[in-house]
Amino acid sequence: MSGLAIKVTGARVLSIPETPIASDICACNFVCEWEETVFASPDTSDSWKRDYTDFLARKITAGDTLDIKLFRYGVEVATITDNSYGTYYAAGDFAAQPLYVGWLADWSLIFAAFGGGQYYVTISGTIVGAAYSFTSRKFRLLLWNEEAADLTAKVESYQSGNIISNQFDFTGLLPGGWYSSIRLDARFGKRKPVLEVDEVLGTSYQSIQNRTQVRHEYTLETRYIPMTVLNSLSDKDFIGNKLFITDYSLLNEYKFNRIPVVTKSYEDTVNDGWTTGRGRYTILFDERVQDTIKRNF
Repeated sequence: MSGLAIKVTGARVLSIPETPIASDICACNFVCEWEETVFASPDTSDSWKRDYTDFLARKITAGDTLDIKLFRYGVEVATITDNSYGTYYAAGDFAAQPLYVGWLADWSLIFAAFGGGQYYVTISGTIVGAAYSFTSRKFRLLLWNEEAADLTAKVESYQSGNIISNQFDFTGLLPGGWYSSIRLDARFGKRKPVLEVDEVLGTSYQSIQNRTQVRHEYTLETRYIPMTVLNSLSDKDFIGNKLFITDYSLLNEYKFNRIPVVTKSYEDTVNDGWTTGRGRYTILFDERVQDTIKRNF
């Protein structure tokens, strides 16, 4: 006999399915340690398959010390002092901010040297005589694989100005701006045309086209991600001078590769930071280049 198993408990009758029903809620969204997936590729010409991560720190006085170290499975594998594993900026390399220290990690170079696996980065030293320590989020480094990249989206931004609430001033830091990149468990797309019409009435009250524009909106929908990451995105990356988003979903109808966009609005935000430290966003973007315009003058 199949169907429901009936269990009697006092005056209550419980219906217990013999076959468990799948839940839409995955516990890993909340209790598992979050790792950012990053990819390496030997193909140096294809940025689609390669990931980079930026790290920036600052000294207060010239006598302060800051060391950037790379760890694999909790074991130190490198102290960053040159460009062996990315682009390293020592104190003094930034003309506008000579006390800043930075590193743009190239995960392809790291994979070639140490292989895949779980990584994290620490920045430690002394600031005005006091001990300083920072530990990054975890990274899961993989050799490029389109199936592993499925249902992810990469956000890339360039910062050139000064965000008052941010500890770093990006003004004049690098030509073109300071580059940041992060891969999210998310989908990007839903390209939607928005029509804007400017018409006038002729002498016979006939509508005459003056100017018509079509601009396109895009949507980014994230899965549950640490609020620290989402807050950094909303307070820094999404207000960058330049912003690009790439979607890796295999079933997406279009290939959205480094689409230049401007953040328009936060359509839906779920903040569960009090209990799980996770949240999810639905964000609307406008295309940066809006030149689908018909003019009659």
